[in-house]
Amino acid sequence: MKEVMGDDFVATETKYKTLHDVEHGYVLVNTPEKETVLLSKLNSCTYFVFDTETGSTEFGSALEIHSLELVGISFAFAVGEAFYLPVPEDIELADKLLHPYKIFFENPDILKIGHNLKFDINVMRRYGISVNGKMFDTIIAHYLYDSNSLHGLKELSKSMLGYQQIEIQDLIGAGKHQMSMRDVEPIEAAVYANEDADQTLQLHEKLTPLLKKRNLEQLFANIEIPLIKVLADMEYEGIKVDAEILYYMEEEARTELDLLQGKIFEAAGTDFTINSNIDLAAVLFEELGLEPILKTKTGANSVSKKVLKKLEREHPIIPLLLKYKSALSVVDNFLSKLPMNIHPVTERVHTNFKQDRVVTGRLSSANPNLQNIPKQDEGFGKQIRKAFVARDENHVIVSADYSQIELRVIAHYSKDPVMIEAFKNDEDIHQATAAKIFKVAGTEVTSHQRKIAKTINFGLNYLMSAKTLAERISDATGETIEVSDAQGYMDRYFAEFKGVEAYQEEAYYLATIHGYSTTLFGRRRYLPDIDSPFKFKRMSSKRLAVNTPIQGSSADIIKIAMVELHKELSLTFKTKMVLQIHDELVFDVPKDELDRVIPIIKRVMEGAVQLDVPLKVEINHGENWLEAH
Repeated sequence: MKEVMGDDFVATETKYKTLHDVEHGYVLVNTPEKETVLLSKLNSCTYFVFDTETGSTEFGSALEIHSLELVGISFAFAVGEAFYLPVPEDIELADKLLHPYKIFFENPDILKIGHNLKFDINVMRRYGISVNGKMFDTIIAHYLYDSNSLHGLKELSKSMLGYQQIEIQDLIGAGKHQMSMRDVEPIEAAVYANEDADQTLQLHEKLTPLLKKRNLEQLFANIEIPLIKVLADMEYEGIKVDAEILYYMEEEARTELDLLQGKIFEAAGTDFTINSNIDLAAVLFEELGLEPILKTKTGANSVSKKVLKKLEREHPIIPLLLKYKSALSVVDNFLSKLPMNIHPVTERVHTNFKQDRVVTGRLSSANPNLQNIPKQDEGFGKQIRKAFVARDENHVIVSADYSQIELRVIAHYSKDPVMIEAFKNDEDIHQATAAKIFKVAGTEVTSHQRKIAKTINFGLNYLMSAKTLAERISDATGETIEVSDAQGYMDRYFAEFKGVEAYQEEAYYLATIHGYSTTLFGRRRYLPDIDSPFKFKRMSSKRLAVNTPIQGSSADIIKIAMVELHKELSLTFKTKMVLQIHDELVFDVPKDELDRVIPIIKRVMEGAVQLDVPLKVEINHGENWLEAH
């Protein structure tokens, strides 16, 4: 039976309940008597909600862990009741005030409930308090329940509880007139913070049975919740970035850009503004007479990267433009910006890992976004990793990368005997694929054939069309290939790898029955257009139905490995896990731990789950991420 997404949510209304419509007892803890009541409740509770309010400092914003100051903490134990404890600015007074609360935060038997607990955990850490034990994060719970929606507290209050919360702008203002939370009147701060805690408790009560209803409890409790503290530690630790290397690279890149600009003008026969789409379109399609391929929404001729790639062999200017745009992107997005992300106090970069943004379960990162660092060497992209360095001369960077994890998951799902045998024998899967498609012995496969097979493996497993496959093979080999030839490769591939095609059909069928696809660990992605009357929507949903179990299971596997590695390494080692990028984990390792730590990383990552084929991890180390990558 197909399940409809959103069947447990309140109907959207134009008018929501507010604080004026509900009974509530919100307490500002500003006397010894009130604090005694709060401590008494904490002493007798089995769970509590907590939420921190923070302010900015001279070092940065109220959201930067190594800059902020704690302004207050709200607690909730029952619906409609909450306590707000203001925290003084003076650090000694703050420590003295918080000391009696330390035992409750660190008690492993008390369930801690919050919304975006990762942030609150690190705020408390700044004040010497470790948040331990069982946890329930409403932002993660809702993300698992409905990965396609927004998960902010204010949005969830509306959608799930029919309630309109006080907006932060109403309290501190916005823009240049925005003030710090420290400057808000304590009674007003108390109402705002206590409402947050109260609403979080109500969301906990709402979401708990919903997770159970959709069999998401194990995924939530065993993978996502333990991962919170792992990511909190990684964010707090950060990674050292050498700004001087970035400055030097930027100078080199800008010199290269100047040279490329000159070559582009020479090829065009005129000077023009390369970064102006209007000017570039005029040069390509009017001055040089190239045939337009696509139109923008406004009806102009498109000069997107996709269009330029298709025109790459049509004129010598196109490869120069692609190289220029790639280099400029690296300069603008990384070389000139990364130094600004180095924190003035820690002298490290502290990216913010997001658990709730990618529907497949993959982590994303922000401030800075490190997931977009190019893998290729184009435009200085891969060289950026050289600036990510070990903390000192007594440490090294270790990179541990899952080898072809998605193809291994496909082999597991499809039970395809050819793929399974290749992986079990530790064969080169692309070479094995080429041998089957081109009907040659594995030792006779050429590099050209292997490139084609690699493109097929990473294309047809995700329902790529013959037309797109032809374009990708042309890009990979540098030779034009007809769509009919690509179709021939597709036919031969599925004739040899029958299990893959069978898996694709089964994944699509199950999605049409249930309305969602699932990973090996129960993560769901709802597909509302799976039976749409529009073919393009159905086909898009079919691709998602096939892709999600593969990509989502791969994401789950690396999360399991992160949790287990954090647990094992933190017991006896000083080694720190500092980055997670795609299928790769990066560690800052003391040199005297290297020989002991690398075998542990390999064992834990390769043993994270048991599939029908073995997982394989490639590990290297060096003074910087590039050497280790």
